[in-house]
Amino acid sequence: MAQPAPDRRQSPGAGVRGGGRDAVGRARRSFDRTSASGGGFGVTRRTSASKRRASGPIRRPFPSGDTLAGGEGAEAAAHALAQVGRELVGTLDLDRVTQLIVNAVLRLLNSRNAALYQRDSDSGALRCVAFAGPDDPRRWVGMALPLGHGVVGRAVVEGRTIWSPDFLADPTIAVPEWLREQSIRTGHRSVIGMPLKVRGETIGGLGVGDAAGRVVTDAELRLLGAFADQAALALENARLYEQSERRRREAEVLYADQEARAARLHSLSRLSQVVSSSLEVEVVLAAIGRAAATLMEAPVVSIWIADEAGQTLDVRAFLDDSVGGGFPVRQVSVGQGLIGWVARHRVPLDVADVLGDGRSSVPDWWRAHGLTSFYGLPVLHEGALIGVLALNGRRPFQLGPDDRDLLDTFAAQAAVAIRNSQLFAREQAARAAVQASEAGFRLLFHNNPLPMWVYDTETLRFLEVNDAAITHYGYSRDEFLRMRITEIRPPDDVSRLRETLEQIAVRDEAGVRRSGPWRHRVKDGRVLEVEVISHQLEFGGRLASLVVVEDVTERRALEQQVRQLQKMEAVGQLAGGVAHDFNNLLTVITGRSALLALRLPAEDPGRRDVDIIHKTAERAARLTGQLLAFSRKQVLQPRVLDLNEVLSGLAP
Repeated sequence: MAQPAPDRRQSPGAGVRGGGRDAVGRARRSFDRTSASGGGFGVTRRTSASKRRASGPIRRPFPSGDTLAGGEGAEAAAHALAQVGRELVGTLDLDRVTQLIVNAVLRLLNSRNAALYQRDSDSGALRCVAFAGPDDPRRWVGMALPLGHGVVGRAVVEGRTIWSPDFLADPTIAVPEWLREQSIRTGHRSVIGMPLKVRGETIGGLGVGDAAGRVVTDAELRLLGAFADQAALALENARLYEQSERRRREAEVLYADQEARAARLHSLSRLSQVVSSSLEVEVVLAAIGRAAATLMEAPVVSIWIADEAGQTLDVRAFLDDSVGGGFPVRQVSVGQGLIGWVARHRVPLDVADVLGDGRSSVPDWWRAHGLTSFYGLPVLHEGALIGVLALNGRRPFQLGPDDRDLLDTFAAQAAVAIRNSQLFAREQAARAAVQASEAGFRLLFHNNPLPMWVYDTETLRFLEVNDAAITHYGYSRDEFLRMRITEIRPPDDVSRLRETLEQIAVRDEAGVRRSGPWRHRVKDGRVLEVEVISHQLEFGGRLASLVVVEDVTERRALEQQVRQLQKMEAVGQLAGGVAHDFNNLLTVITGRSALLALRLPAEDPGRRDVDIIHKTAERAARLTGQLLAFSRKQVLQPRVLDLNEVLSGLAP
């Protein structure tokens, strides 16, 4: 049954249980998001767990709120609900059912106490019918709670879940004197109140109490919402059974078929146990079909699952495959035929003569199997259409008010079972997708040719390394996982690394970052120059960083060689420019000295000086030619060199 969005009433200083230590708001806050099960709503996600205190009649372990947060926790919660469902449908004794409900909710939430209130049909007041906890149940059972009083009374009036960390300190909640005294004596002040509804009618309320300041997680509230659906159905089943038994005892002679009705109820209980104990969609649908056939003595039963987005219904289960296998239509639109009519109007449809009615789209199939009557029942959960349960008979269905109530209750229970199985199937699919994603990541991670690792951003410890990192750095995987990232840095680089990480944390950078060059030290003592690409991610539930390392040691050496060559080329260009200008000057000196030598006779004392000037200019010209050759502006011309001649030319 749908549970409206819960109201959270929080007191100052309320601690967080089952999550991190968040500051709890002082003002009343309402959360409008309702979980698929009807009772859950969003709360702030927390990152650390507090210790839970066990209380109440715990018979076997159930998942805690901390465990319920992950993918495995959702599966554990579903199995826990199935276990509770098996217990609740295992009996139709009202007293036993009420006690099972409070005991079960105490185990599910690991709370201090739990109380179940049933609404009086005449006065409308809530009366406690069961209590679980360390206190004496006689102090609770039979006590009246006026509508609107206490957290439970307020929840019933408003028709939605209400949670208060300290209801005695909440001025908006009226508290009867007896309840105030009980709370002070037992110490329970953090209370969740939830209405119990069946087919839109509130039949009672459920209260769960614990010490002041306990904050309930959204996972626990989702679990409580799903449990409340089952508890309301079990309570209604038990009430119907008790009512039926009372009428049978009062009019046993006049209504001999009352025993048959009780037998049908017992049969419904046994078959419902099968439905509640499985989470496989096909198994659940088949069990619902068998239960409906037994309950209504219908020879042919089919279940159609709705796709509200596509406005279609697909047949998913036939009680008799030999009959269902020949059914010519496997999908109908909303509004098409008898099934589509029930889906559109969302009310039961009883047709005594299908062939005369004219709404069936496959009359030949009805004639071939000797079927004449149809009873269609919408399967609804929180107002959403889950599907249609179709019963086909060879004679009209004679349904009295009690039969219709019984079918409505069965449809509500079927809706919860189908919804739970669908959620389980989606959870399984999501887990499979996560596993496939993790497998792909590990494939890319471990087979990457570049060194890669993941480290914890808080402790700086290595969490995972790939094979390339092991090969490149020389450490084994076990050695890496015992180290921190600071241990592969030279000591004088560690302070720079820490400053960089602090700046990243302050800026809260979440994208891809490239940094470097850095110096890394491998196991044999060599120091590498590397560039690093990093990205933050969540790894094993912890904030981590994925690092890809590129060794640039050889590249940096080649870059240094290129820079040296560029310097030499610049020197050569400079030398070539100087040599060219100097050669112009030497040309003037050589020419003028040659002209001067022609004007001086051989015996002139100055002739020898002029010859020395001329020869020196020629040697300087050869030197400039060598400079031009160095700068690659002149073609080299190798020739034979006479060292004696060169040396004699150097003599004074």
